[in-house]
This record gives sequence, structure tokens and C-alpha cells, in this order.
Amino acid sequence: MALLALLVGVTDARADAPRVFGIGFGFSGGYVGASLPGGRILETERLDSAVYPLPVPDLWISVPVRPRLTLGLWLPLGEIIFANALSVQPLVAWGAIEAQVYLLAPQRGLFLAPGIGVRRYGHTVTFDPTGGPNVVNTLVEPELALRVGYEWARAHGHVGIAVAVRPSVGVVVETALPRRVGIGGGVLAELSFHVFVLRRSR
Repeated sequence: MALLALLVGVTDARADAPRVFGIGFGFSGGYVGASLPGGRILETERLDSAVYPLPVPDLWISVPVRPRLTLGLWLPLGEIIFANALSVQPLVAWGAIEAQVYLLAPQRGLFLAPGIGVRRYGHTVTFDPTGGPNVVNTLVEPELALRVGYEWARAHGHVGIAVAVRPSVGVVVETALPRRVGIGGGVLAELSFHVFVLRRSR
């Protein structure tokens, strides 16, 4: 990673201007999955189980509120596309709001980013063979996550490169009755590139 930082001219020098807004693009790979208990028997129904052998694209939107604290919106666009292709249950939306805290220095270095997110799976229709009404079901999974990583930044803080690991755990809830509850989660490894607008001193 030190070589990667040198290639783009990134250092760990102290920033001399606060960040105002940032946007980032990155890649992540790993495992995410979710399951529900079966109907009358205790078998597991896999909703979404995907291992990403190649990195897939992500999007970040960042709003720094303190030199050591940044609020961010994470949208794993690639994970949504791959999950739809590899799983039996369509994944139509996934995102998280995070609070990224820099532990060693403002706007760079080691960070922790706890977050709250939600995954929403597509509609499924269960047909009643007895002629009763069909059941339309939607699955929602609130999740808790914690990104742990390190960010390299230019001396003025315009550009940052971050590597991180993102474990998560969630609770899957059906909207249709009888409402089943299951578990979900996973671990992703991430590499991201961020560009920031700085507040200039007068």
C-alpha cells in the first residue's frame, strides 16, 4: 500500500485546510449473505449468498463535520448488481450511513466508521395451490456495520486513498404473515479513492 500511495503522490502530512465535501469511488470484495428459517421444518432458506472473487464498484458521499469526524453515505452499487446475478432473491437496494472517526490525526490515518444500513430484497409471490389469495412478500434487512481502515491523504487533503475491512450483521424481516425473522451479514474488503473540496482561509 505504501507503493500505491507513492504512485499517486500521497503522503501523511498534516492537512492545512478543512474538508467541506467529498465524493469517492472504490472497489470491494468478500461475502454477504442472509437466511430465513424454513416454514414448518427448521431448514434454512438462503436469500442472498454471494462471494465476489473480483472487486466490484462502490460509491461514497462524505460530509466532514469535524477535523476527526466525517459523516458518509455508502452505496455498494456493484454488490447490488452481483447479488441480483448470483442469488435467488433479488437485492434491489442497499446503503448505509456511517460516522468515520480518525483516531491518530485529522483527516487521515487509522479510522473507525460505525454505521447503520439497510438492505431491501425484491418482491416474491407465493401462489396458493388451494385457490386462496397469493401472498406478495418483501424482505428488509436493517444492519449494523463497522469499517476499520487506514487513509492516506495529500498534504492539503484534496485526495485520499483508503483501505478498510467492513464486517456487518443484520436482521432479516418479512413483510408478509406469518412474519419470519432471520439473520444476515458478511465481510467486505475495500479499496477507495476520495476527492474533497476544501475550505480556503481568507
